[in-house]
Parts: sequence; C-alpha cells; structure tokens
Amino acid sequence: MNSYDVIVIGGGAMGSSAAMHAARRGASVLCLERFGFPNTMGSSHGDTRIIRKAYFEHPDYVPLLESAYALWDELQEEVGEQLKIITGALYAGPKGCEAVEGSRESARKYGIPIQNLTHEDLKEGFPGFSLPEDYDAIFEPSAGILRPERCILAAHKEALKAGAEMRAGEQLISHKTTPSGVEVTTNKGTYSCGQIIFSAGAFTDKLLRDRNLPLRVTRQPIMWSQPLQPDLYPLGKFPVFGIEDEQTNFIYGFPVMPDGPGLKAGNHSVVEPFDPETPTREFLPHDQASIHAHLKRIAPQAAGEFLKGVLCLYTRTPDGHFIIDKLDERTSIACGFSGHGFKFATIMGEVLADLALEGKTKHPIGFLSHGRF
Repeated sequence: MNSYDVIVIGGGAMGSSAAMHAARRGASVLCLERFGFPNTMGSSHGDTRIIRKAYFEHPDYVPLLESAYALWDELQEEVGEQLKIITGALYAGPKGCEAVEGSRESARKYGIPIQNLTHEDLKEGFPGFSLPEDYDAIFEPSAGILRPERCILAAHKEALKAGAEMRAGEQLISHKTTPSGVEVTTNKGTYSCGQIIFSAGAFTDKLLRDRNLPLRVTRQPIMWSQPLQPDLYPLGKFPVFGIEDEQTNFIYGFPVMPDGPGLKAGNHSVVEPFDPETPTREFLPHDQASIHAHLKRIAPQAAGEFLKGVLCLYTRTPDGHFIIDKLDERTSIACGFSGHGFKFATIMGEVLADLALEGKTKHPIGFLSHGRF
C-alpha cells in the first residue's frame, strides 16, 4: 500500500491549489480527482470567474482576498500565462441593497478604492446598461476576471513540478481512520496517509455523510448571448457586473472575451436543488428564457441571439459562507463555497496546507469554522 503525507480528495480549484502548496513544502501528496483536470461536472468551469475585493458578502473576507490577489499574481508569473484580467466591476441596485451597501462597507473598512456613480455617470461611462434612475451604483477598479480552466491547469502543473501525484479518473470509495493515519480506498487502489483534505465541491456531503455537514447542492445555469450592439460590450470597454433588483435577483456577467462566444451572464439567486450524481449537466429552455429576460431588462443591447448555455453547481451553506476547518486531527475540509469561492482558490490552498501540515493557520478563517452551525 502506497503511503503519503497528504491525500487531497478533489482536484478542482481548491484541491489542485492545496496539492500544490503542500507539495511545495516537501510533503508527499496524492491528489485524487474523480473526473479530470479541469472538468465540467462541478463548480470550476465556464471560461470566466469574477474576482473582487470590496466584498459585499462580509468584510471579513477582505484580508483573505488581499492574500488571494497576491498569490494569483505569483502563480501567473510562475506559469507565464495570464490568469487574472483587471476590468473593474459595476455593482448596482435599489438604494440600500446588499450588493452596493455591503461593498461600500468593506471598502470603507479596508480602504479599497471605489467610485460612487450617479445615473448620469452610468449613462456616460457604461452605455451598455439601462438601469432605473433611482438605482444606487458603485464601480470597483481593482475587480476583474479569472480564467478558471487555466487557473486549475496552472496549479496542476505547479503541483506536479513540486512532486505531487495528480490522478484523474480516480474516485474515492471509502476512507477510515487507523491508528497511524487514514486509509483511503478508491476505484483503483488503497492508500494510506497522515492527513486527508476534502475539497470535493458538490460531492463533499456524500463523501462525509457521517459528519452532518449543512450543505445543499443547487444547479446554476449560465449562458452566452451575441450582443445586438457588440461595440458596447468587449473586454477593455465593458466591466464585470453584479446587478441586484427589487426581488433580490442578482444578475452577474462579463464582457465579451476575445476567445469567447459572447457575453456571459447568470442569476446568482437561482436556487434549484440538484443531485451531483446526475450523469449530465443539462442547460434547459427555462434557463435560457429566464436569464435572457433579466439581461434584456438591465442591458437590452446585450440580449441578442442565444449562443451557448452550461450548468455549474453551487454547494450552499445555510448562511452563504464557506466552511474551512479541521474536523479532527487527521481531516481538513474546504466546502460550502455557495457560488462565490473560486477567487479564493490560491489562498484556500495555502490555508489547507497549513491545516494539514501544521494543524493551524495564520490566516483569519475563524468566521468560516464548521463550529458555527
């Protein structure tokens, strides 16, 4: 039986990063990925992800984001490929809405530059939008885009370079604690380790059923449209955005990428339960109709011909915040990212390596403890 210092279950954004960080510290690491590096069965695909600092979800995320930004810069320099693109982000919604007020709160607390926008500012600076005159709006210049598939491949490459074994197509069947560590059985073999890290996304709850984690998986459709007026929406001219409406829908989207099929948008507020063991990830007609209607309302010239739709999975917690913790002396977890976790992948990898190899971390993750539930 092969033995390792650390076995990582799940090789998506968080798992590949954890494997990289642990291997760089000299640990023997095995990362087991059920599908591939990357794949379209979980939460780490779709060409683009938003990265931002003025975090409306909670100000306590900002120190983690500062570290994540720096680590993304380091990673893209190491692999010689652009992983992060700064575009700025527009947030807007009815006065008092969480997206704007929460972002302002984080910006005030941590000195993050933002710009308050009037309706005239919106019309002049962002003619691709058509928002109600009474909407409040801000612009965050430091926000931008991550390329998720490239990010995972970069961490995968660096993990291999550091000596980690990265195995695709290998599924965890069972694991058990032994006097000397953890025994892991997959569809291809049995291994032992001193520490196990679970970063299996939507599959975490089923793999750790006995832990009673408060997780639920939902389907998140996203789609690409051909703008009716393409000159309004290209990368370099149009920002990433998040628009909250009176019904608390949160419509988010991206500029048209030079290598992409069109303008990508989705509704973060969709909550439709989904079994991750379903063998397909089907984008349905009602998904297209709903996203198109929302997009037409806020950016009518973007809502042209439907080009493509895909399904992503969210793994949600009751309060919408992550669970990053050590469950016992052998087991660390990163789960429940609730649709806003990808941008943290670099720092989560470092935190998970800390928890596995040192039993603690200097990073401020106390508010993300499993013990809050």
